[in-house]
Amino acid sequence: MTRDSFSTTLCEVTSELVFRPLPYEVDFTGFLSNTVAPRWMEALRVSLMDRHFPHFDNSAPEHLSVISETQVKYLTPIRYGDLILGRAWVESASYSRWVVAFAFARNDGGEEVLRGKQIGAFLHPRTFTPVRIPEAIRQSLAPRTIA
Repeated sequence: MTRDSFSTTLCEVTSELVFRPLPYEVDFTGFLSNTVAPRWMEALRVSLMDRHFPHFDNSAPEHLSVISETQVKYLTPIRYGDLILGRAWVESASYSRWVVAFAFARNDGGEEVLRGKQIGAFLHPRTFTPVRIPEAIRQSLAPRTIA
């Protein structure tokens, strides 16, 4: 299966949350601070895990998952009071590596305001070397084909 078709099939594993910037999340310019988007992305990723992999034990030592890279692209400013719909989906997964993509849009008109991506891996808890994606996740992704 090609990477493109694999990515397309995995986008069924999604999660959505609504965000509203809080007063302390905007900076002196009146726009959302650049530290907020990664926090929103993490909230969406955790929601996605809870929704699609409920039998996966995040606290189990053998399920050590780390984020190796976070990408954020700010498309248009977000202001205090804006209502933002965030969406996360599994873009791809391989032996030990996973990619979760994110899109955020204004809830009132659908204008996309930012995009992001988290790239991560599962590691052995003692050696910190990459290990295969845990069985509970592989089984949930099986109908969508995981390498």
